[in-house]
Amino acid sequence: MFEANETTAPVLDAPEADTLSFTATDVTQTREVTAVFQRSAPVRTVTRALAQRMALPENVPWALRNDRSEYLDEDKPIGEQLENTGESVCVVPRTHLGAHRVAR
Repeated sequence: MFEANETTAPVLDAPEADTLSFTATDVTQTREVTAVFQRSAPVRTVTRALAQRMALPENVPWALRNDRSEYLDEDKPIGEQLENTGESVCVVPRTHLGAHRVAR
């Protein structure tokens, strides 16, 4: 199993209250990192940094799912969407299934 216990993104002299620490795994559960981000970091930025750190393919759009299997909104800050430090997220491929219309 791939493991890294390093900070995934730089946190520049941020007070501890302004940061969030959590564990992230890839969808296959073979890669795991412990990450520390500023609570104000957009999920889009966090997702990209985690995918890079896990050496996931760059040509795949990635998303984050929380412990409750809910997708995080990529435009909102990570600190607004994870309830507590110590939670975990899963980096998963983002799928667009498209809209299906039923003719009436």
